[in-house]
Amino acid sequence: MNKKNGLFLFLTISVISVYACDTIKQELKIRDAVFVGKVISLEKICFKEKYSTRCLYLYKVKFQAEAIYKGKIKSDTIEIFTNESSDGMHGFPFKMQTKYIVYSYYRRSFYNDSEGPFVKKKYLFVHDKTKTCEYNEKEIKELNKHRKPKIVKMRESEP
Repeated sequence: MNKKNGLFLFLTISVISVYACDTIKQELKIRDAVFVGKVISLEKICFKEKYSTRCLYLYKVKFQAEAIYKGKIKSDTIEIFTNESSDGMHGFPFKMQTKYIVYSYYRRSFYNDSEGPFVKKKYLFVHDKTKTCEYNEKEIKELNKHRKPKIVKMRESEP
């Protein structure tokens, strides 16, 4: 490898490293909740907004939290919503029993997730444009450089 190619490779790797670090720092700044957790429930629901007769299908995803990097989360179980991942809806394709690093934000809306009355509710939401990804040590190391996690103690199962 000549000197020009070596320098180009070094600069490219440096830029990618800085970009990844800045992206994590930026995501921590703009997201309302950042956590590590395993999917324990995945339910497709009909979400109707007030004054609308059509269903917008969303997934209600429950996580068993392991570590919380950001957010006022008081439980070891965290519930978020995401769109379907098909038809250009930009949902995140979560899989059961898989561990993720989740970058989420709050939405407020009048809605019902059954045939009950409409309520105004604040809920955590994720789409495929956030940095949410399957768990990996490289991402965790970068997160730990910017913020120390609160480790979640799992509730013991009752006999």
